Amino acid sequence: MQEWYYLSKENIKLGPFDTQEIENRILSSQITEESFLWKNGFQNWVKLELIPEFADKTKPNSQLPEKSKVQGSTVIADLKEMNFKEEVIPLNSTNVTEMSKDFIFWSVSFLAVMPLFIVTLEHITYQLVAFALFFAFLWGVIFKQFIVKSEAPWKFLILSLFGTGIAGIELLLLLHEYLPDFYNDLTSDKNIMVKLAGSILHTGLLEELCKILPVLIYFHRKKGNANPKHAILIGIFSGLGFAAFENLHYSELSAARSLRYADRAGDAGVVIGTISAQINVMLRALSLVFLHAVYTGIFSYFITVSHVSNSRKSALFIVGLLVSATIHGFYNWFHSVQSTLSAIVCAFAFMLFYSYLTKLNQIISEDSSGLR
Repeated sequence: MQEWYYLSKENIKLGPFDTQEIENRILSSQITEESFLWKNGFQNWVKLELIPEFADKTKPNSQLPEKSKVQGSTVIADLKEMNFKEEVIPLNSTNVTEMSKDFIFWSVSFLAVMPLFIVTLEHITYQLVAFALFFAFLWGVIFKQFIVKSEAPWKFLILSLFGTGIAGIELLLLLHEYLPDFYNDLTSDKNIMVKLAGSILHTGLLEELCKILPVLIYFHRKKGNANPKHAILIGIFSGLGFAAFENLHYSELSAARSLRYADRAGDAGVVIGTISAQINVMLRALSLVFLHAVYTGIFSYFITVSHVSNSRKSALFIVGLLVSATIHGFYNWFHSVQSTLSAIVCAFAFMLFYSYLTKLNQIISEDSSGLR
């Protein structure tokens, strides 16, 4: 005979429920051992745990269900069968050899891992120098592999980078000492047109002349046997080196500016100054390193064309200097007057440089096929 039960929930009588329904509600936790039930024959409401037919249903089952036992055994068996060396750490001599030749592997590893090593350096000055070189080499790899696409020897490129970064900047500072004050003061003049003239005829000319020296040395040493794309890359790395070491000086200026913010505005000034310094350092590490490489790349193009054609060397040198110095000067001037326009100059500079590269490839192709 079917027995029917009633459930007391918040003083409300629910039911009737058959035995199966009660068991289902126990499994779904709708009914607990503290719940009260009643059926015909009970004098009062009785706790579930005191009803014999349901008491064992409410006790925790220390035994895993049979299905779970089977699944657990299967997982353990699968784990035992796995080959740790082949499936978990599949590194062997073949894989390592392939990765050692993989440009993407090394590039991503360098980009992701190197900064983590840099911050372990003990002195913050060393960290600053390392980060400056890191971004310079990062752009160098991008120019070498994806833009110029040349297999120029790294020794030439590294010599160019450090040569200009150290000796080139020292030469520039030395020139400043011997040049007349009115000429050195052009870039800081209050008149914006005088400032523009100074940005082009002082900063632009002097810096581009210092950065082009490795390219001139390369052509002098090769004596007619120079590789045009190698020359372009040497110029680019010279620009990268100049910007990287110049950034060290500007980082110190950013820190000093942060202190001035703090002096003027207290704690709020510290926050604003710190954020301002971070933005300035990021800008110089990314965009300005790139720009210096483009300026020198443009100048290098004109010198390279003059050597490939073996004509108009002086004229092309002057044109290359004026073009690179003018773009350089306009960027600096716009950055101090209207920063948005300086971004447009940056885009234009790279577009112009890329068109020069395309033209150089055509010249090289025509030379190799004997069409010129």
